[in-house]
Amino acid sequence: MSDPFSAASGAVGVISLGLTVCQGLASYYEAWNSQDQEIRSVVRDLHAVTKSLALVEQKAKHDRFVDVDALNHLQDVIASTQETIQELNKILTKCKETTPAASVKQKIQIVSQRLLYPFRQATIQRLQTAVKSTQQNVALALQTFQL
Repeated sequence: MSDPFSAASGAVGVISLGLTVCQGLASYYEAWNSQDQEIRSVVRDLHAVTKSLALVEQKAKHDRFVDVDALNHLQDVIASTQETIQELNKILTKCKETTPAASVKQKIQIVSQRLLYPFRQATIQRLQTAVKSTQQNVALALQTFQL
């Protein structure tokens, strides 16, 4: 059986990565928020996941796990979440290769940039799927804490 402290610490590390990735994606896509309903929806979902992850992180850092079953459940949920967080991180890495326009000249050039990765329908769908999956897993983690 694993040490409850180290298991909780591992979960907190994954949660922290999730927070960083979701905040980065939300920040990136907020610049495009007014462009499309799907983008607004993704940004809203990213903010919701970020809030939930922050709550799970706070509880995981400060709660003492006396119940081994609850700790094991949390570890399973976080392991599932880690895969979707890695998918989100891949999307964020590719998005960082394209930045929103700041000047008028750059805004004119943005027409061609919109064809790039962050705005492809497949990318938005992957992002939505990964965010929804993360939301479901985080909801399970919150249930572990009976919140």
